[in-house]
Amino acid sequence: MGTRGTIGYETPDGGYVGVHLHYDSYPEHIAPQLKKMTWDEVSFQVTRAILQSGGRFLVRCEIHTFNDGSPVHPEARWPFCAEDFAYRKRLDGSVECVCKRHYFGQLEYVDLDNLSQF
Repeated sequence: MGTRGTIGYETPDGGYVGVHLHYDSYPEHIAPQLKKMTWDEVSFQVTRAILQSGGRFLVRCEIHTFNDGSPVHPEARWPFCAEDFAYRKRLDGSVECVCKRHYFGQLEYVDLDNLSQF
């Protein structure tokens, strides 16, 4: 089973728009890409994935989608963590990550500059 996640972006009114990724959502893979991407790039990729049936994974700063023609409902709550990890690109360009520890079911913010914790 893959590492599930949600990638999204902060909206100007303080809200959140995100899309589910089915696998490869561990911080060592996602964080470097999201740090490299601008807010505009993240919002474009998330919106495209929502319109193209959801995300499979993120690679080379592009969300690969299912593209079966039916839009999915965007995730609108932050932090949303039904998945293993949730990521948010902030308006200031920073990236936040929340991890759900399966054995406790608690949410925990992840220090993306110190990934040795995983």
